[in-house]
Amino acid sequence: MDPPWPARYDRGMLLGRGSERAAIDGLIRGASQGVSGVLLLRGDAGAGKTALLEYVADTTAGMTVVRARGIEAESSLPFAALADVLRPMMAQLDRLPPVQSASLRAALVIGPPLPGDRFTTYVAALNLVALFAETQPLLIVVDDLHWIDPESAEALFFAARRLGAERIAMLFAARDNGDLPADPTALPVLQLGGLDKDPSLQLLSQATPAIAAPVATAIWRASGGNPLALTEIPRLLSERQLRGHDPLPDPLPVGTRLVTAYQARLENLPAAARTVLLLAAASDDGDLGPIAAAARIAGVEPGSALGAAESIGLIDIDGSLAFRHPLIRSAVYAAATAEERRNAHRLLAEGLPNDAAARRTWHRSAACLGPDEAVANELEAVASEQRIRRAYAAAFHAFSRAAELSRQTPDRARRLGEAAMCAFFAGRAESAVAQYDRALALVTDPITHANLVLRRGDIAIWLSNPIAAQRALAAEADRIAAIDPKMSALLLIHATGPCFMTAEVLEA
Repeated sequence: MDPPWPARYDRGMLLGRGSERAAIDGLIRGASQGVSGVLLLRGDAGAGKTALLEYVADTTAGMTVVRARGIEAESSLPFAALADVLRPMMAQLDRLPPVQSASLRAALVIGPPLPGDRFTTYVAALNLVALFAETQPLLIVVDDLHWIDPESAEALFFAARRLGAERIAMLFAARDNGDLPADPTALPVLQLGGLDKDPSLQLLSQATPAIAAPVATAIWRASGGNPLALTEIPRLLSERQLRGHDPLPDPLPVGTRLVTAYQARLENLPAAARTVLLLAAASDDGDLGPIAAAARIAGVEPGSALGAAESIGLIDIDGSLAFRHPLIRSAVYAAATAEERRNAHRLLAEGLPNDAAARRTWHRSAACLGPDEAVANELEAVASEQRIRRAYAAAFHAFSRAAELSRQTPDRARRLGEAAMCAFFAGRAESAVAQYDRALALVTDPITHANLVLRRGDIAIWLSNPIAAQRALAAEADRIAAIDPKMSALLLIHATGPCFMTAEVLEA
């Protein structure tokens, strides 16, 4: 259970981080009571490391808080981050032994350069923070540790390993996906993984109240519980997708911050490796066969390309291919241009074996730039087969995509109607009604329109407003009466159901 939340802090930022907050609170409590300590937070981009640092820095009473942040552009400037940490302590510098004071001044470029070893500088930094903490407990917070200069990292780690009763807490945060600028051996590490399902769904519902439960679950799975992804992905989806009325894209899109977080690692790969990674991201599973076949069609040798991606921790290969984190797949896909993504799907469609007709059709549909009746027909055939097998959710997606690719309006409306019925059988009544509404907006033939209204009405009566459904059925009966009296009578018969459900017997 999460500990009580400070009133001034945004609860949504750190849902599900109760155990992590408790560990940090223990560190702070110990320093306040005269027992120094250190903690290194590790996690993927967007895992909530910075949010935890802000939480502790903003809610720590009775301590002096000193902050520093690694900046990639300054990672080659010696002692740049250490200067940020020690800047508030400069008034204590003359209390150090002269040799230490001179060494530290030289390192921070506030005194003349001196020959000597770094050990003297590191000892001076340790003693300076100890002196500064004599009057009040001290919290040193360093974010983006992976980007600070090696000299600063060595000095800070040197001090962290030698803390005792100085009333000092040191809290570092660094990404998982790379080496640190110095060896963190012996420093306690707090690993931030993805959020569990319940806090993830709570975060999603707070940020996007209208989100459908199946959509929220799909986002949680695709994000691996990454808090930043949980807040960014819904903003990149349409309202219809969030409500479950339209199928979700695969892979799900991610925001620019997460794409940027993985961009440097992708850019360091050879072009061939990036090509194969995109093929893997566009694939609907980790089957190496079609990925390798597609790579060869593109003129790329898959073995060495996949090895390069595996060597830097982006993928694992053990009989099949798996991205180390679901967001890596989304980031790889998002970093590609639309044409590159379409080409990847074309290559995968060509590389699939003859017995994978359904998967080939899906890749062909993803490669379409606009309406394509041939692919729409293939998708409709896939959807019909899935419906026979009672795979209604899959059939709903296939009929919906077939409708998007339809050239003729009547075909699009018909396929939307089929998608609606499959959505209903998949237990998604609201999505079914929404699809019928889209179909009705396209239909001009009165008989077809009446049939769609009838099917829509039979579903809508079980939703929140049965009387509205009854009135829609009755109104359609009036419109069709002169053209098809039998259909009009059938509509009226179906319209009586909601009246009995709501005790409107006389109206029935």
